[in-house]
Amino acid sequence: MQKKYLPSLVITLLSMGIYFWSLTILKKGFDFGLIAILAIVALLYMYFFRNDEQPISLLQKKTSGYLVVYGLLYFASIFFMNLLGSSIVYWLVQFLIPLLILKLHKESLSSIFFKWSNIFKDGKAILVSVILLVPFLIFEVRDSEQILKLFQSWKIILYMPISILYMLVIAAFWEEFFFRGILQSSILKLTKSASASIFLTALFFSTYHIPMRYYNVRSEYHGDLLSSMAGTINEQFIMGLFLGFVVYKSKNVWHGIWLHSILNGVSFVYQLSLMLVL
Repeated sequence: MQKKYLPSLVITLLSMGIYFWSLTILKKGFDFGLIAILAIVALLYMYFFRNDEQPISLLQKKTSGYLVVYGLLYFASIFFMNLLGSSIVYWLVQFLIPLLILKLHKESLSSIFFKWSNIFKDGKAILVSVILLVPFLIFEVRDSEQILKLFQSWKIILYMPISILYMLVIAAFWEEFFFRGILQSSILKLTKSASASIFLTALFFSTYHIPMRYYNVRSEYHGDLLSSMAGTINEQFIMGLFLGFVVYKSKNVWHGIWLHSILNGVSFVYQLSLMLVL
């Protein structure tokens, strides 16, 4: 085996170990369907961008260091302060402050693989991914039975795009800009390892979601730190690995934003239908 593949192999085995640990804690079975469909989409991205040069972070090393330290301070703060649930806070903490750090160090948004004009760039990869993902999600998400009933009504034509756009605004845009744009690019610069940057960013992404389970009185994991950690590994860690790989291959944070919005939007569409009266 060539030495250049060794770090990727180690991180793959470590990711598998963490995932199976979460299954043990949660007493759940291996979700073959979910892992398989995400792997298929990842392979699709490898095919679509097979001729592209390997992405490199254009950030300065010093800027990357500041951004990673800022991210770590932010993660620590959410365990002690109520910083969740507000779109204004997302805009401030996950977008505006990192953006100011970039500007202060004269870094461009393209250095973190983000451009406003690239919102639909390489859209064919996103479209094919959606065609593969949406049917699976409809049958596999928690409210699948209710969602299938919605498809019997014309209202699904309105509910689905509204749900996806709603998720884009309240979570997907801010989280992808911060995690797959700011953090993943910074870690890529510091480690010079694509696999390490994707893995560590996914780990931070899952850690960020722990308080949403642990402190939420409506969560089945409320007050149980170990189960809260396992729950985020089981969902957000796997999702973070997938989205990190997608952004890395496409060199475009918008791909992460759109797929994140769709993954969350399909899952949320039934809840949205209860909120709206159409």
